[in-house]
Amino acid sequence: AAVSAEANAAELRSDPALLRDYRGALADDRFEYLRNRFTCGRLECWSTWRGLRDRYPQGPIQADCKQLVGAHAAYLLETTCLPVWVGIRVGRVVAHAVCGVEEGGRIRLMDPSVAAGMEPLPNYDGIQWMQVRGRRC
Repeated sequence: AAVSAEANAAELRSDPALLRDYRGALADDRFEYLRNRFTCGRLECWSTWRGLRDRYPQGPIQADCKQLVGAHAAYLLETTCLPVWVGIRVGRVVAHAVCGVEEGGRIRLMDPSVAAGMEPLPNYDGIQWMQVRGRRC
């Protein structure tokens, strides 16, 4: 998941239009959480923000938790000076992915899937965190 965020961040840095498009999609509330079996037809699939944007140029941008977290963590990495983290809860596969920023030695958890329509988890215990490498202020 951290590698996905790093790949997304590299794309955002190389193409400023991607960052503008992501900011616009957030402002317009264009994201729709869907499990992979409904977006790509497989149990696991990964797409960068560029891939999602190109796949859904007009309608809602349909993505699962890993795709949403990869894009949002990259956005945070490019727009804040705070350390950015990606967290996963492991199940049979990646059961859920979240991201966050480190403030005062603690990670402030963000769940982009909830913002995109997923019901929040009853708790977020058991998250395994990985820091996203990339831009530093």
